Amino acid sequence: MKKILLLILTSLFIYAFELGSDIKEYFSKSNEFNQFGCNGENISPALFWKDAPKNTQSFVLTIYDIDAPKGWWHWVVLNIPGDVTSLEKNASMSKKMPKGAIELKNSYGTFGYGGPCPPKGDKPHRYIFTMYALDKKINPHTGEILKQMQEHIIKKATFKALYQRK
Repeated sequence: MKKILLLILTSLFIYAFELGSDIKEYFSKSNEFNQFGCNGENISPALFWKDAPKNTQSFVLTIYDIDAPKGWWHWVVLNIPGDVTSLEKNASMSKKMPKGAIELKNSYGTFGYGGPCPPKGDKPHRYIFTMYALDKKINPHTGEILKQMQEHIIKKATFKALYQRK
């Protein structure tokens, strides 16, 4: 019995849903936003994920700055198809985005990726990347996106990146 329990627990950890990126720990200048005093290239990072649950129908991606005074959404992508395992660098608002994926408005008020742009002199801001595996697609026209998501999240994977303007 102990061996079976150990095997089950081990398999849960071996096949954990994981999210990664070409960003290791810090965003680069090329990822920085290109307005409001920032002069980066606003290039969305490459992302990849693995070991999503088998019944995943879609993914939702978010990038959120937890150090902005009221929080700040940098990228929200709904309905990434369940069989997709990566987004290419600079995929936002391009033909590189998987068919069916929907990019929402970010906190800058533009659609797609909006790179980091913390105030000069601030401590490094923390950006939380989260990929949600869902058992259905989200209807973006209901206005209840968070509620729809919460009812259908199977698993999520996260990582943190930092950025500071000097």
